[in-house]
Amino acid sequence: MGCGGSRQDKGCQRRDPLIARLEDSRSEVRKAAALALGETGDLRASEALAKSLANRDFETRRAAADALGMLGSEKAADALIRAAADPNETVQVAVIQALGRIGGLPAAACLRSAISEGRKTVSAAAAAALKT
Repeated sequence: MGCGGSRQDKGCQRRDPLIARLEDSRSEVRKAAALALGETGDLRASEALAKSLANRDFETRRAAADALGMLGSEKAADALIRAAADPNETVQVAVIQALGRIGGLPAAACLRSAISEGRKTVSAAAAAALKT
């Protein structure tokens, strides 16, 4: 993703370096970058964040799920639905909460499934997400 010279793309100057940091070797840097991308509100970061849902580090995956939830893009729902099967319960809860913020029919179906099939914490998070 390159930055153009237009005033409209000023956020790009902040977004692109953060996206590069999603590949940093340090977990705390990847986590901070993911959360900062979520806070930008720039939906163009969704694809890079969705890729981070597959990172080997669970803290990075959790932060990516949180950030996607902050962005609220329905386009991220498919990646989050796939990540709902993450082996880490903390990541699963973050994914469920993100899906609750995003909403939509596919997200609701995943949340209903998590209520009946998920771990106790995940089921509770899914039930809470459906109520909002």
